[in-house]
Amino acid sequence: MKFSLRTLLVAALLISVACALLASRSEYGSTITQAAYQFSLLAALVATIYRSGAQRAFWIGYSIFGWGRLWLEMDPVRRYGVSIHEFLYGEVPTEGVAAIHHQELMYRFLRTLANLESIVIALLGGCLAAFLYRRREKANR
Repeated sequence: MKFSLRTLLVAALLISVACALLASRSEYGSTITQAAYQFSLLAALVATIYRSGAQRAFWIGYSIFGWGRLWLEMDPVRRYGVSIHEFLYGEVPTEGVAAIHHQELMYRFLRTLANLESIVIALLGGCLAAFLYRRREKANR
């Protein structure tokens, strides 16, 4: 699989933005990632209808994995997310006003992490579907 320089630069930009959103632990970050995830799922449905070949296979895989991930996600608070947060920011206080503030920041971090994780899972599903499509096409020649 080959990637163009433009694709590499766009991926680097998106990863940078994702890291900045995680580091900020802001309400805007979690809202932006949630909106981006939901918009990408709707755009994937449109792309599934209007694309063909490997591109259609990618968007079908993106839709299946993305919607499946959304359907399976019950609670964004996962143990590994808490572990990542504690690794980056230290343990969250358990008492007092500081505890409430830190818990809210951790919740925002976990929401943002869950949304970004969902987008990555959907992208992997799309790549898998496109790979399988190309492999089938190659075998049929």
